[in-house]
Amino acid sequence: MNLKYIYTRLHVQNYLDCKRFYQDILGLKVSLANDDEEYVEFDAGATKITILNRSRLKDYIDSIESATYDYLR
Repeated sequence: MNLKYIYTRLHVQNYLDCKRFYQDILGLKVSLANDDEEYVEFDAGATKITILNRSRLKDYIDSIESATYDYLR
């Protein structure tokens, strides 16, 4: 079996700052973006990096308790 690492999703607290960092500082190209939904996908060569505002997780996952990091604080 040949496995490849091709995808990373980051659930972030400040979407716009993170988007600017990856785009402007690291120079990654945006391949898909929806700022209304606070979601962006960057092309990082063989790997895709996506950023999603963590407050939006509840829109995609039935139980936000199983997907939040807030309990770690």
